[in-house]
Amino acid sequence: MATERTTYADHREILQKWHLGRSNRAVARSVGLNVGAIGGTLHRARAAGLDTWAAIEAVSDEALEARLYPRDRVSESTGL
Repeated sequence: MATERTTYADHREILQKWHLGRSNRAVARSVGLNVGAIGGTLHRARAAGLDTWAAIEAVSDEALEARLYPRDRVSESTGL
């Protein structure tokens, strides 16, 4: 099964709605993604320390993307 791609705007909208207290299912319906994509985004955000709306608002789209999807450290060091 293919993984759904999310955009910068999707990430912010998902995180904003979740911080407003909406359920994963309600967020999924409102942004047109499946519940798994919502859960994955929330998991990545928590792991990146983006657990408050203030922390999310404080970063640029590029920084948000980099924190949610950090590069593989092994491939950077080996050049693969």
